[in-house]
Formats: sequence, C-alpha cells, structure tokens
Amino acid sequence: MALRTSNGTGGGNWSVAGTWDTGVPVDSDTFLILAGDTVVFDVDQSGFANGMGASTIQATGVLNIKDDAGTYYLKMNGDLTLTGTLQAGTSAVVPFTGTFTVDFNSGSNSIVISDATGSLLLYCAEPTTKYVSLTAQEPAAETVMAVDTDISSDWSNGDTVVICDLKTPASSTHDNETDTIAGMTATTITLTGGLANQKEIGTIIGLVTRNIRLIDSTDYAIKEGATGTNEIYAEINSCSGGGIQNTQNATIGGCIIFISASGKYAALNADSSTFDAGLFDASNNNNYGIRGANMVTSAGSIIAGMYFAGLYLTNCTINGVTAACGYGLGTRIRGTTINGDIIGCRYTIASAYPINVSGDIYNCDRCFDSCSGMVVSNCELGKSKGGVTSTRVMTDCIDGRFFNCLFTSTTEFTNYNLKTSRPQWGYVESNDHDQVTNAYKAWCLGGIVTSNETSPPTGYDRWYEHACEYMAGGSFPCFRQFETVVQSGEAIEVAGVIRIADGEDLTTDPPALQIIDKFADPLVDSTQTPLAEDEVPEPDGGVEADWQGVSVIWANTGDSPRTVLVRMYASVAGVAAAVDVDEAWAIASYKTQIAEILKKVKRLGPTGEV
Repeated sequence: MALRTSNGTGGGNWSVAGTWDTGVPVDSDTFLILAGDTVVFDVDQSGFANGMGASTIQATGVLNIKDDAGTYYLKMNGDLTLTGTLQAGTSAVVPFTGTFTVDFNSGSNSIVISDATGSLLLYCAEPTTKYVSLTAQEPAAETVMAVDTDISSDWSNGDTVVICDLKTPASSTHDNETDTIAGMTATTITLTGGLANQKEIGTIIGLVTRNIRLIDSTDYAIKEGATGTNEIYAEINSCSGGGIQNTQNATIGGCIIFISASGKYAALNADSSTFDAGLFDASNNNNYGIRGANMVTSAGSIIAGMYFAGLYLTNCTINGVTAACGYGLGTRIRGTTINGDIIGCRYTIASAYPINVSGDIYNCDRCFDSCSGMVVSNCELGKSKGGVTSTRVMTDCIDGRFFNCLFTSTTEFTNYNLKTSRPQWGYVESNDHDQVTNAYKAWCLGGIVTSNETSPPTGYDRWYEHACEYMAGGSFPCFRQFETVVQSGEAIEVAGVIRIADGEDLTTDPPALQIIDKFADPLVDSTQTPLAEDEVPEPDGGVEADWQGVSVIWANTGDSPRTVLVRMYASVAGVAAAVDVDEAWAIASYKTQIAEILKKVKRLGPTGEV
C-alpha cells in the first residue's frame, strides 16, 4: 500500500506511469492530486478487491473522467476529499458520454467536499422522461406493465426501475419494488421478474439507471460543500447511510435511491439547492426525501416511496409530480410552496405553517393534518386514482384559505369542532367552494358557515347560514370574517342584516357585527374588546324570522395602518341546542377623510368607534 502523488508538472492520464511520482496506483494504494495538476481518469478498477484508500484532490487540482464511450470505474476504500475538483462531463447540456462509477466498496466512505474550494461536477446523461405511471391495475406476478408514456426510445433494456405503489393511503408502510427492463413498446414496459404485489392505476415507475453512479456506501455518498460550485447529476444507489448531506447551494439531478436503509435522507440539510432529480426509496423502510431551507425542485422532479418525501422544509418551493406512498409528502413544513401533484399519502401535509399549495392531491387518507396558515388554490383535493377513495381533506387544521378547490374526499374536515385540537379563533374558509363561483364555506370550532343564494335579503345577492353547534361543557362562536387594512386617517363602514329563527332565544350572547383589531382579538384574548360592535336588536327570536339591520363604523385615528377583521359573530351560549343564524353584510364604504365621518355622525369615541 503506497501513496501515489501526481507529478506536479500538469498531470496526465491516470494509466500513464509518468503521471505519478512512483507509478500508476494499484489496489489498496492512496492517491494525491497536487494543486495545478489535471489527471484524466481512464481506467476500470472494478476488479480491485479493496480500492483506493483515503485520498485527496488539492485546491486547483482536478480529476477529470475521460469523456468518451468507455467504461471507467473508481473503487474507494476511504473518503475522497475534494479540495479541488472531480468532474465528469462538461455541463448538464453537454453530459458525460461514457460510464463512470464510484464504488465505495460497502464501507463508510464518501466524497467529502471542502467548503472553500472543493467542487463536484457530475453530468450524467438524463432521460427525457424520468418516470411513468400505470394506466391499468397489474396483478402480482405480472411482468408486462401498461404505462401512460412511450419511453421505448428513451430508456434501455437492462435499466433498473423502481415501482412505487400508491394504493394504501391509510397505511404507513411502503410497497416498493425494483426490477430490470426486459423490453418496451409504446404503451408497455416488460420486467424481467414478476410483481411481488398487485399494483394500482397511478403507480409510479421511475428510471434509476444513469451513466454516472455512486454506489455501495454505508455513509452518505456525498458530504459537505456549502459554498463551492457543485452540480451533481448522477445515480446514487445502495448507499444505506444516505444520499447527500450538508451539500448546499448545489444543483442535484439524476436519481437517488435507497436500498435497505432506514431513517436516512436522500438529501439532508441541502439548503439553497435546486433538485431536478428522482428521489426513491426501494427498501420498504422509513426513509426521508429532502430536508433543508430555501430549496427548489424543478417541474421534472419526483419524490416517491419515501416515509416522508420532505421533512423540516423551510421556505422551499416544491414543483413537479410529488408522490409519497408512505406517511406523506412532508411534515414540519414552514413557509413552503407546493405546486406539483401529490399522490397516495397517509398524512399528505402535516404540521405545516404557513404553506401554499396549488397541485392536486390523490388517494390520500387526509390531505392536510394539523396545519395552519394554509393557502390552497385551484386544486382537486382527495381525487381518486385506480378506485382508491380518499378519506378526508382536513383533520385538526387551525386556520387557512382555499380558493376554487374541489373537495372530493368522503369527508371535508374531520375534527373541525374538537376543542382539544382547535382554538376558538380557528377559521378555515373555502372561496368558490367545490369550484362553484361565489360558493362559500367556513369551519369554526362552533359550527359551519355556508352561502345560500335562495331568497336573499333585500340589497344582497346571497346570505350565509351559521349552523351553530351546541357542545356539552361549553359553546363556541360560529363566525364569518374578512380581513382588511384601514390606513391612517381612513375609516371603514359596514352594514348588514341578521335573522334569528322565531322562538330561538340568543340573549345570553347575541349575534353581532363586529370590527376587530386582528392583533387584539377577543377570541384570542378575552380581555380585549371589539373596535366597534352592533348586536342584533332583538336576539330572542321574537321578530318572526325577519331580517334585522346592524351597522358599524370605525375610523383609524392613529399614525399607522391597522389590520382589522370584519366579523359576523354568532353563538349558542346559554342555549342547549344547535341553532341556525342567517346573515349578510357588506363593506358600505371606505372614508378617506375622518372629517367626512365627523360631519356624518357628529362625533367619534376615544378609540375611533361611532
């Protein structure tokens, strides 16, 4: 075992003795590429028993893989530390043309990138199509898969694929398999082995094979490298310790797949990285996809078969078709936008806030679990593929807004009225509910609000029914609200009507139209009071179900803008039964000069109320 050092005069081909101080490296040697030397790797070490020991490429040194149709194989029995550069191919546009493998020889070995000067540049030849979906249910033992995309000129016989089933949203287990392509047509893929389990319509078949491979480590395949230039388009396979760790500001393509690992990440703390990758778990264990901040996945990315496809995501943007057939797409997500479709999860998005979603969600036990600050737009939530019915859209969520979303699950919101999981100020609303123009629905701890266009009160084109629910041990408000900003020197005027059914006595806590300071909300802090409030004149139901007028005006006399909530409030406190309260209101005007209101109403109270 010897240390082989590059010649210090510019380098040369790896296979040439003159490139090295003491001859070409052999099995169990270590190597050092000096600063300023470029060594062209042109050998196949697949026959080595051990491989290279811990080795280093110094700053400004380069190990450049020979770029032709040959087979090049680097076996490592220690870390390869990059203070300089390891490169295969020119760019993602001009990819590598041969086959290059880094084999870690089943050891705890990695490519370790120096933060200051190290650079890993791997450019595999990417397929046009990275994954396809089944168009028919395929039984166990079947070898011919009906698929939705013709990949016969894109993929190759002998390539490895991973098959991620999306049929069991109520389960926390995986049903993933790997196999090899034996043949293809425009509509089918034939596998060399039969399916172990039946697969449903929509099951993902992802291409694993790339012409640059990092394989067989019990540690992360790639580690460190927070500040250098790292562009990693490669297959990372059978690395049970994980894919990429602490490699930030990188571009990551190719495919990362796990075999026989548990509790590991495809990419851990990959802050500010961009993914154009397929991330798969074929182990049926509890692996994770990505974790980090300010990450972006491209439209071509897919995260499939992971226990959680994303965990601890902060300020990330997830594009592409994203599928997680384990527990879910992600949990503990903060400030993240998800644009791609999501398929086959138990808890699709859990413990997330705030979050923006614009992709469809299929085959899920629940689309949103224990989330708050949701903004969800133009989605179908709980769609079915292959006859799998989603169970619910939400459970235990606190607050959020839906716009033009179709709720196709069996249940829209489980536990909306469970006081152990939702505060009394919790409010989830759906605008253009079920993709019906102007339809509205809202869920509060105290009940559900729905819009109705039948026989509206005079001056309105619709009204809103508050289905206030009685709860033993205490009742909570059922309300509809709208958030707006009142500038300094401006005022807001709101007029509305309320209807209480004949004989329903709500005098204990009368329905009211209110203007609330968002940051001094009485439902959050009982010591606070509304900025302005007008209770229904006759709350005892003695007006024979007629509409009763209410109105409020509030002026912002302060020096700064104020965020306020216009709220129509109803409660069945003191009434041991469910009660319906109907209402409608509109913002009548914004007054740009407080003087105009003073002229109209003669005076203002000390906090701006009329």
